[in-house]
Amino acid sequence: MNVRSTLLAALLAACSLPVPGDDDGDGLSELDGDCDDTDASVGTTLLAWPDGDGDGYGDRDAAPKDLGCDAPLPAGFAFDDRDCDDGQADVNPDAEEICANADEDCDGLTNDEDEVADYHKDSWRQDADNDGFFDEVVVRACDAPGTDWDRVGDAAVDCDDDDRAVSPEGIETCNGIDDDCDEEVDEGVEVDLWPDDDDDFR
Repeated sequence: MNVRSTLLAALLAACSLPVPGDDDGDGLSELDGDCDDTDASVGTTLLAWPDGDGDGYGDRDAAPKDLGCDAPLPAGFAFDDRDCDDGQADVNPDAEEICANADEDCDGLTNDEDEVADYHKDSWRQDADNDGFFDEVVVRACDAPGTDWDRVGDAAVDCDDDDRAVSPEGIETCNGIDDDCDEEVDEGVEVDLWPDDDDDFR
């Protein structure tokens, strides 16, 4: 092996060795000017972003301010640059997602049903037979599950949401069905009877 090859091998070996005193593994030690040798994301300078709403997150679209290593964090700035709306303090990566057609937690999703807490969602009931009365089953969601769903109100519950003739305003008839949803069947219905002299039930 010639001298050039030996030097090249030594340089390659040195590149793969950890830097002495580099505690965070970012390739820089305090001797090299690492501002924080416990944080691999911090190198030879500290960057801060404008934090207009004071929520602790800087505007990700703004230019950062170079603080060097020893400068304190100025008022109105933050080290974290992940704020997607620096004009609203309740919008940042730590914010709780709600049903507001906005991306409160800056993850790029609006009204993400998997992230919105159930208590933020509206209660919806379905009126499948379109009689103005709703099924007793309640679904919690940010938006109506379909066109025949509405927010839960004071309307009485429809005991059969597949039959338009059956509802709390239905007319009870002699049919073996609870037409008026009062949990009684054929109540108050007068039945006409005719004599059956030959006992053939006709």
